[in-house]
Amino acid sequence: MAYDITGGSISITLEAAADLSSSQYRFVTLDANGKAAVCGTNSKPIGVLQNKPTSGEAATVMVAGITKLEVSEAVDEGDILGATDANGKGNGEPAADEYVAGQAITAGGGDGEIITAAVSCLAPSLAT
Repeated sequence: MAYDITGGSISITLEAAADLSSSQYRFVTLDANGKAAVCGTNSKPIGVLQNKPTSGEAATVMVAGITKLEVSEAVDEGDILGATDANGKGNGEPAADEYVAGQAITAGGGDGEIITAAVSCLAPSLAT
């Protein structure tokens, strides 16, 4: 069962660039206007969306901490997580052109599963 720990985490509030109501627990990025947008393939993540804002509303984004995260494929405990697929979902074992964004704490069986992850998007780096 996935869980999150909000105490001790680092979260920020950004304006939602679009309707993000179906993107809770997915990675988001900063768009050209500094607003939260769904993170696409090989985009640099700013964090994991914690709420369900519509366009123009406040988006709560966990930049670092323990959070629930929707994944696009099966992952095991301890897997390094990449960000992201085209829909902001985390994936396991990032390729060289993907940003490293965290580590899986719980396993997930496949696309759409919610896992628990330790994320850090303070200074994401490309996988090697």
